[in-house]
Order: sequence, then structure tokens, then C-alpha cells
Amino acid sequence: MAKWLLEHNTNFRDISPTTVKNYARDMKTGNWNSNTGETIKFDEEGNLIDGANRMRAVVMADVAVEFDVAYNVPTEAMQV
Repeated sequence: MAKWLLEHNTNFRDISPTTVKNYARDMKTGNWNSNTGETIKFDEEGNLIDGANRMRAVVMADVAVEFDVAYNVPTEAMQV
């Protein structure tokens, strides 16, 4: 699912390769904590606007990770 989301959503902030690598390492070793309240966010048009680094890390780690998801988040919310 993470790979599909990345392929179909290209309007997100810049990717941080270091962050992705660190997240993937933690996911693969079981040190990732998904229960933080931080969500994967989609705007009113279904575009991924927050969570691309985490999605890339899931693909890199090749593990299943659960996330809370928020839909219909106003795009301008990402400016703060």
C-alpha cells in the first residue's frame, strides 16, 4: 500500500534520504513506535500531504507498519 501511495501521490514535501533510512532501520529492527498520535495525512483531494518519508521507509524496510490516517486535512494546515 505504501508503494502505491507514493506512486499515485507526487505532490508532497521534499524527501529526506537520511530520515527515510533511519525510519526504515527502526521499522526493520522493531524499534519503530507507531503509537505516537502522528498521522499520515491526506488533503481534501486525496493527495498525500504528510507521511511520504514514513511511506518510503516502509517500502525500504519491506515490513508492515500500522499508521493512524487523517483524511480531508486542509492543504494549508501543512504550512504550520
